Amino acid sequence: MKENDFELMPVETPSESTLDAPKQIPKTPEKSLNAVERIPSIAEVGEMLKAFSGMEAFVPDKLIEDDKGLCIFRFSVADGPEGATAEYDYMRQGRHGEKNAALITMINITYYDKDGTPFCGDTLANLIDGEWKITDEGAKKILFRKPEEEMTEDDLLNTKKTLRNY
Repeated sequence: MKENDFELMPVETPSESTLDAPKQIPKTPEKSLNAVERIPSIAEVGEMLKAFSGMEAFVPDKLIEDDKGLCIFRFSVADGPEGATAEYDYMRQGRHGEKNAALITMINITYYDKDGTPFCGDTLANLIDGEWKITDEGAKKILFRKPEEEMTEDDLLNTKKTLRNY
């Protein structure tokens, strides 16, 4: 056997039972089947998105509603130099079409470069037990106008307290 040669070892073929997967993904997580889900209004989601984006008005790139209410609200804004954008995205818990699903209701942000390639993102808020829980990244986004080195722990806590009223 030469130095670069290697021997292939036989691999066990998985049994059919290990390949079984659920035939259908549930539309909502199991926990929510027994719980009463609070669905935020478009106005409430709009206020949250205003707080995070700092914009007074925006036009959604995608808006989906069903008989329960708002499912998806997504819009993009210029963010940074050289054509970069930020996409703000509200998604209600559950499956909405073939490509959109969320385990919990949340607001996220995704950053795209000038070519439209996503390069990072964060969860800004989650709706848990009927109340918005602002993440640390969400609180920082609200305070974005203030230089990061000037932000204090009190700034983050006060921002979270203020947004609990939404």
